[in-house]
Amino acid sequence: MKRKGNQLKTFAVRMQKYIDKPFGEGAYGPDAYDCVGLIWTFLRDSGVKVPDNWNGLNADNYFHLARGSKKNEIATLIEWLKTLGIEIHPYEKIAGDIILVDVGIVQFPAIYCGNNHAIAAFRDKVRVFSLSDKIKSVLAIRVI
Repeated sequence: MKRKGNQLKTFAVRMQKYIDKPFGEGAYGPDAYDCVGLIWTFLRDSGVKVPDNWNGLNADNYFHLARGSKKNEIATLIEWLKTLGIEIHPYEKIAGDIILVDVGIVQFPAIYCGNNHAIAAFRDKVRVFSLSDKIKSVLAIRVI
């Protein structure tokens, strides 16, 4: 993905179409999203060639492979994120990088927006949130 000029302002405008869309289990837009569906659609909208299937399953339901075990769920999510690009140190992230957010009791994928903010599909809707000491990125992927 190319990032030129005032990337945060440009990026915020691009992300506006996702914000406040409702959460939907297995949804990948345009009317609703789940955490992985938002990432998948964002990458597709950015021109990244994300395959329609991953590991033999449809992109919108592959994540259910690991259901039933939080450990397996996170491991599968991390494996998928690492197929999208190169892992970078979380402190090196820039707008458009995919991050794994840790809030202590759960981890979930998000899109870094810059200025210490990210966007993710929560259980109610897609929203922007601030990263902090309690809500931090533990993995960052730069999509090439």
